Amino acid sequence: PTKTPAIVAAEQEFHAKKPWWKSCCCRKDNDAVAQQLPPILQDYQDEKRAAAQARQEYQHLKASSRKERERAQRKQERYQRIPEGVLIYQLNTTNRTLTLRSPPHSKTNLDELVEHVEIAGAQPSGHASRRGLVLTDPQGRTVTLTACEQRTAISWLEAIQLMLAKSDQKNKKKNGGAAR
Repeated sequence: PTKTPAIVAAEQEFHAKKPWWKSCCCRKDNDAVAQQLPPILQDYQDEKRAAAQARQEYQHLKASSRKERERAQRKQERYQRIPEGVLIYQLNTTNRTLTLRSPPHSKTNLDELVEHVEIAGAQPSGHASRRGLVLTDPQGRTVTLTACEQRTAISWLEAIQLMLAKSDQKNKKKNGGAAR
C-alpha cells in the first residue's frame, strides 16, 4: 500500500494533537494507549499488516517448495553414485517384498534382473562364498541374489526368516480364530 496525500495529512494531524511528551506510551495515563486512529489511517495500517503477512507467507511457501525440490532431487540421486555391478535392494517386511532401488548399470543383464518380488520363502544358496540368497515367490519361482559380504547375506536371511515366521503366526491365529 502506498501513502496517499490524504493518509499523510491524517498522520500529521494525528501526531500533532499532543506534544510528544504527553503522548508517550510510558506515561501512567491511558491517553496515548487508548487513542483511536482515524479510519483512513486504520485502513492503511491494516493494509500494511496484510501485505507484510502475505509477503511472509509467500517467503515461507517459496522456502518450503525449494526444500521439497531439494529433498526430491536428493532422493532421486541417492543411488546414482553406486559402483558398477552393485545393485541396491530394499526389503519391506510389512508386505513381504523385495524391491530394486538403484538403476541398473550398463553391464547388468536385464533379462535376469529382479525389480520386484514377493517373498514366500528364503534359504542360503549352495555357493561356497556363503553370500547367496535363494528367494522363492508365492508362485514357486526362485531368484538367487548375491550379497557383497557374507554378513549382509546372513542378516538378510535372518530378517526374512523372522518376517516369514511372524506372518505365518498371524495367519495361524486368523485361521484358528475363524474356525472356532
